[in-house]
Amino acid sequence: GQDNVGIDKLASSCYFDKKDRLKLMARIGSEKGFLFDEEYLMYKYEEYMDTSTIALGRKGRELLAAIDKNLVGLLPKELEKMTTVRPIAPEAIEDVTLHFNAETQRKFDELRLLTSNGHYNEVLLRLREKGLKGGLNILLSGTPGTGKTEMVRQLSRVNGSTLVYVDLANIKGRYAGESESGVKQIFKEYAELKKRETHTPILLLNEADGLLSRRHNCTDDNFAITHMLNAMQNILLQEMEDFDGILVATTNRPNGFDEAFERRFLYKFEIPQPNIQVRAKIWTHHFTSLSKSEYNELAKVEMSGADIANVARVSLLRQILFGTEMTYAEVSNICAEVKSEENRKQIGFNSSAA
Repeated sequence: GQDNVGIDKLASSCYFDKKDRLKLMARIGSEKGFLFDEEYLMYKYEEYMDTSTIALGRKGRELLAAIDKNLVGLLPKELEKMTTVRPIAPEAIEDVTLHFNAETQRKFDELRLLTSNGHYNEVLLRLREKGLKGGLNILLSGTPGTGKTEMVRQLSRVNGSTLVYVDLANIKGRYAGESESGVKQIFKEYAELKKRETHTPILLLNEADGLLSRRHNCTDDNFAITHMLNAMQNILLQEMEDFDGILVATTNRPNGFDEAFERRFLYKFEIPQPNIQVRAKIWTHHFTSLSKSEYNELAKVEMSGADIANVARVSLLRQILFGTEMTYAEVSNICAEVKSEENRKQIGFNSSAA
């Protein structure tokens, strides 16, 4: 029933032996095999979330659509209608260790309390006592790779709340008229899910920059697109005003928000890039074969947590391919690749980095 499956989870389900799991992960990472070649499956790696998943390819989606009519009636009616949101059960979210400095950890703990079911109900009661409507709207900001999305995932997991994921790019990519109705549908589907949940779900508007940005004047050159975006924003503003639930929006550029959206968020949290002490902890978490001095040396390079995790992923795959532990020099070379914007999307197994 899922759109995709995590590579680690799939490998753990298929093999008990660690070496067999690593071999499977390496084979999937190479995207080789009949199912990949014929587009039944596709491999997806999202570097900022540091997640690797297998998803249905073009032929896989066509095959599922062909047999889907046989599945009608097996799913709850409310789930059959879901077209704009993707609910993720808290128990399906992998437990990931997050490393922060003391102040960021304090604010994360504060956020965990705010989104817990009991405390959220208290917040809702105090809002009503003050004559205010709406729910708890939260804004998480920070540069790419600081862990905004993973933070929301872990909040859902620890609080036992369903995570309601929205693909805003898909909503914006629809035809004129459909995009506007798509925004309304997000909140309608969330409300339907909320009715059957014991804990209030968390609605995640991931990478919401485009939809929450400042509204623009329509000109002859961009009238249709700008008119559509303005209409979507007006609908979103109204929906957020009346929203009864927990909404978390993430952004890389909070300064570009429309002022009207700024007022809709009760709680704002900017996640900084990790400092040298936090980076050392992240390096230690991902690597076990290096010395303390080597961890400290690597930590001097300014990198996000997602960048370090990406280095660890590439190192693991090379270790599988060549059967040797990665040296400090090799890890440093991979760091240089990740730091290079020009080569970032081409990172892989080119011999120049080994």
